[in-house]
Amino acid sequence: MNRFRCQYQKGKTCVSESFESEHSITSAQILISLAKLAIKVGKDVNLKTGGKVSLKVLKIQEFVIRCIHNNNNIGNGPINSFYLNYTGKNKIDKSKRIDLEFYGSYGESDKTSIINRYITMYKEIKGWK
Repeated sequence: MNRFRCQYQKGKTCVSESFESEHSITSAQILISLAKLAIKVGKDVNLKTGGKVSLKVLKIQEFVIRCIHNNNNIGNGPINSFYLNYTGKNKIDKSKRIDLEFYGSYGESDKTSIINRYITMYKEIKGWK
């Protein structure tokens, strides 16, 4: 079983979104899970925080497009943390982050997906091909 999990964390507050599949997890599934996380944070925490998470998710999605898409990877746990507030005045504000975890195979592209075509076009525009 392959699994992707992304989570927003601030102090003891934790909101997560996960996706499991018998097949390799595609880049499109990762992008959709990240978008779902931002919406969930907006609903479960508050709208302002959800907006901040949405902005960070856009940057994380670009990381996925650039570094993960079309690569067959094998994960066995956390791979990266993206912090929302490096300059926070207190310890809890500095702990706001989005974590990515992969277990099993991930990163392949689904050639039939509209999101895959979008990713391919985005990479070409950025010169990442």
